[in-house]
Amino acid sequence: MTQPTSNMITRNVIVNRNRSAKEALKSTKIRLYYNFDPKVKKLNYITKEKVFFFKIGHEVTAGELEKEYALRRLKPADLHSISAVNEARPDFSKEYPNATQWKDDKGKWHFAVFCISQVGNKCINIGCIDSLWEENWWFAGVLN
Repeated sequence: MTQPTSNMITRNVIVNRNRSAKEALKSTKIRLYYNFDPKVKKLNYITKEKVFFFKIGHEVTAGELEKEYALRRLKPADLHSISAVNEARPDFSKEYPNATQWKDDKGKWHFAVFCISQVGNKCINIGCIDSLWEENWWFAGVLN
């Protein structure tokens, strides 16, 4: 795998918000693992978006990552945006293991990661953050 010369890359995608979050995730045709159903309403529109991916290069907590987004004037990409990138480029997660995070209405952190499993299959994992983010992730964000 070749490393990019910068710690930020961008992808322009068409984001279909006529889908539910689950439908957006399934559109990637990547195996989905999750311990809860992400409840995101359909917004009934399609838009062009620029999604930014940045790599920090060291472990961070979810709170520290929130500050990293703010330093870049970004907010975490939602499930529709990050799914659109991985749908448009099916091997994106192989080259750039990518992730996003969000807080629920109770202040609990959740995540979605697009990666390659230990047995070499592409997968999406969704769950609650209970440890540090590792250094290998490319975090997806959109302009704040």
